[in-house]
Amino acid sequence: MGFNVTLDREKCTGCEECLELCSSGVFDMQNGRAVPVKPKECIGCESCIEVCEPNAISIEETGVQMSDQCQALLRGIL
Repeated sequence: MGFNVTLDREKCTGCEECLELCSSGVFDMQNGRAVPVKPKECIGCESCIEVCEPNAISIEETGVQMSDQCQALLRGIL
């Protein structure tokens, strides 16, 4: 499963709570604001959302991306 992490830089106060809490290392600070520098590392726990008081972070489940070949193989099985 994949996740898309977005952060509204206008809302971010630079408190660094998301950096401290994220065990996957998704966030880094740039110019006094958090930035999702490794969004593909997100495991979808949403802990960063819970600690973000200004509600600057959002996470969307993107699902699994399968190649055309993988999809064709599954069609043959199912």
